Amino acid sequence: MDISVHLSPATVAALREGRSTDGGATKKLLEVVEQLGIDLKPNYPLATTPMHASQYHVQVDEPSKAEEVVRRLKGCKEAVDTAFVVPQAVPPSKI
Repeated sequence: MDISVHLSPATVAALREGRSTDGGATKKLLEVVEQLGIDLKPNYPLATTPMHASQYHVQVDEPSKAEEVVRRLKGCKEAVDTAFVVPQAVPPSKI
């Protein structure tokens, strides 16, 4: 299951610069990521626009873990603007 994560601009800047001292928000996010054992990856690693640079994703195997990941990431309110499970694509049905 894919989870879409949108980070705050300050968190994106801190991650890109390799620092986690932006008032603790990025540090807390990285601690949660480590505790959950997930990889937070940018959707557009070379993006320069704020809209694209803030988009990250996580992949998990189990629906129950996906719900926990979203809940925990949303708990990092200063670092994470939003997080949600991406709905799985369903092929159109025949009429």
